[in-house]
Amino acid sequence: MKSLIFSLLFLFVTNVWSQEVILQRVYIDKAKNVHAIAMNGKEKLLTKGGRATQAELSKDKRTAAWLIENTWTAEGDVGPGASNLTLYRDGKFVHIECQPFIRDFWFWEDGKKVGIDCGGRHFAGTLTLYDVGTGKVIESLFQPDVPYEKLPAWAAPH
Repeated sequence: MKSLIFSLLFLFVTNVWSQEVILQRVYIDKAKNVHAIAMNGKEKLLTKGGRATQAELSKDKRTAAWLIENTWTAEGDVGPGASNLTLYRDGKFVHIECQPFIRDFWFWEDGKKVGIDCGGRHFAGTLTLYDVGTGKVIESLFQPDVPYEKLPAWAAPH
């Protein structure tokens, strides 16, 4: 009986990253990789590519998000921008891509959704709201088509 209890406990502890996990924090190390620390203190390396930037944790502490820097630098820029946003929630990764750059991203509804500002460096772009769990587009708008005062709440400056 003791061995059965120990086995079940071991399975639960080793499986903590494949279920709904409340995160304590996320951070980027010196090698530009993302780490997540669960509330139980367990740490997990989420990336190995070494190009992560701007890691953030949602208000509900279930979603981590970060940008992946491009391998190229645009003319006139001093460093690479990012065209990929990675989301990590409940042990699953979702990747969102836009060209040429993701200029900003933010969580909506405490982390169930994420908005991005996609476009060139100096021109109006597209604001898009995504479902964090699936990566599916919920709503999208081209900035010049919607007057500032008529922006939906999720798209208003944050």
